[in-house]
Amino acid sequence: MASTVCTLLLFFFSCFVCLYISPFVAAVNNVTYDSRSLIINGERKLLISAAIHYPRSVPAMWPGLVKTAKEGGVDVIETYVFWNGHEPSPGNYYFGGRYDLPKFVKIVQEAGMLLILRIGPFVAAEWNFGSKKMVENEYGYYEAAYGEGGKAYTQWAAKMALSQNTGVPWIMCQQWDAPDPVINTCNSFYCDDFKPSFATMPKIWTENWPGWFKTFGGRDPHRPAEDVAYSVARFFQKGGSAHNYYMYHGGTNFGRTSGGPFITTSYDYDAPIDEYGLPRFPKWGHLKELHRAIKLCEHALLNNKPTLVHLGPLQEADVYEDQSGSCAAFIANLDDKSEKTVGSQTSTIEMEPEQLKPSIASPDKDLKPLSWEIFVEKAGIWGEADFTPSAAGNGTVSPFKFKSPVSLKAGKNEIAILSMTVGLQNAGSFYEWVGAGLTSVKLKGSKNGTMDLSNSTWTYKIGLEGEHLGLYDANGLKNVNWRSAVVDAPPGDEPVALDMVHMGKGLAWLNGEQIGRYWPRKAPIDKCVKACDYRGKFNPDKCNTGCGEPTQRWSWFKPSGNVLVMFEEKGGDPTQIRFSRRKLSGLCAHISEDHPSFLCLNKNECKVGLTEKNFRTEICPGVMKKLAVEAMCS
Repeated sequence: MASTVCTLLLFFFSCFVCLYISPFVAAVNNVTYDSRSLIINGERKLLISAAIHYPRSVPAMWPGLVKTAKEGGVDVIETYVFWNGHEPSPGNYYFGGRYDLPKFVKIVQEAGMLLILRIGPFVAAEWNFGSKKMVENEYGYYEAAYGEGGKAYTQWAAKMALSQNTGVPWIMCQQWDAPDPVINTCNSFYCDDFKPSFATMPKIWTENWPGWFKTFGGRDPHRPAEDVAYSVARFFQKGGSAHNYYMYHGGTNFGRTSGGPFITTSYDYDAPIDEYGLPRFPKWGHLKELHRAIKLCEHALLNNKPTLVHLGPLQEADVYEDQSGSCAAFIANLDDKSEKTVGSQTSTIEMEPEQLKPSIASPDKDLKPLSWEIFVEKAGIWGEADFTPSAAGNGTVSPFKFKSPVSLKAGKNEIAILSMTVGLQNAGSFYEWVGAGLTSVKLKGSKNGTMDLSNSTWTYKIGLEGEHLGLYDANGLKNVNWRSAVVDAPPGDEPVALDMVHMGKGLAWLNGEQIGRYWPRKAPIDKCVKACDYRGKFNPDKCNTGCGEPTQRWSWFKPSGNVLVMFEEKGGDPTQIRFSRRKLSGLCAHISEDHPSFLCLNKNECKVGLTEKNFRTEICPGVMKKLAVEAMCS
């Protein structure tokens, strides 16, 4: 009898919400589970899922993002539902623009993929205030803070979900006391040792973090592709059956949606698809090859129990084999000192600068240097400010103290303070009570000693005068603006960004919609690495880069005729703003006789033949031949 052998070699090293599965593909009529996997239409399925949050990209990007994910070996798209965008006020619903969830779902369906819908309403996700008041996501971290009430709440949430009779399984992330039949799942950098609460349930990894988020003033975290691939392969080696990348495409925190506080507008997350929709090499390509290998082993993995074979003190194999000869073997080297390399690929992404020019739709068509209309925002209760000092916290320690001399006149004095909150809390026990903005105001140096003004009657005015005047709208150009101009993007179909390195801090609008915050605040100058050793356990501070560099330099830009409006808080020079086209300029790879694949994405043609000329097989007979390849993209 012929046998089928599927061997997956692991030469990577280590020291070793509800989540609702929606059958939007027409052929999916029944979803259940057993101890080994989810079962779709009566068949066990090994699922590789990619998180793509629809409000963190624009609808024009959605088809390309889904297509690139599918080309990367993904068969499921996962997303939260962001309810503070869908219901900004009670009974006021919105499903347009970036919040057109039905359109996003249909795109996934048309791609022939499944959808995992995390319906919330609480999501956390570094999203402002966690999207809405809490129902469940990673509640297990905080349940103990609520005592017996927390435990009772978990049971109530599970029963409430089950009572909807959706016909598909329900999942709670990081919820160790989730009641049967709700499946508890794992969120972490590594989940190979995770076990579900009940032996009747499959092993599911709902959040594998291939990178990490950034904060204003923080360093740039990176997770090596080798470590991500190792964690995925190790999970399936140890009995996993469904895996989701959080994030596969991170995208952009448009407007004031970023939480934290101090989460940057960029939510790139060092994900396999970058913020602008381009595949990130070597991560995307490396994981694609891994997904292909794992899917080849699907039947053997899901229908057999493994046999553990010890190959040495730090080497082992898990072998899945049945009587038909179907076999899958995972060979793991747990030594974090010795290494092997089977092939690699990387790419060069450049931000090409280009000057801003007036739009051809602008009254000023002669392409003179771009002029900006200006409106001065007044601090305080929209009155005249007589002092303008400022201070800020950071993503590590958000509270801060600020002192400034003031001049008081005889009689009554009015104190007006402009508080600029950079994102609200998005998770944690009793997080709705965590303060934001001013918490204490004291006046020192008077004859009566220190005066605590904290409990005085303060008048609050929310928002900016320019927003109330609608100056960010295209029609606002007929009146006055903060800083506004009409510009066109540079030619070409590459993603475009605005280089804001010469600006201070503020908000930007494009055609009446908020791009998001910009703040080129520099990261600390220390604790970055020139090269990252992927061996050993990963943490967000292990492979930092970007020391001394701006943490939010580029702002997303739509390539069409645009009304650009900015509210600048600290100064800056808008004449120095430049376009930056994000483009793939080169591709490098190491290939060998036993690993000849070479990827060249979204190009007309890119082939490297495995020929006698390329590999000179007559030289060094019996030795594995390798070839370094560099492709320059015109």
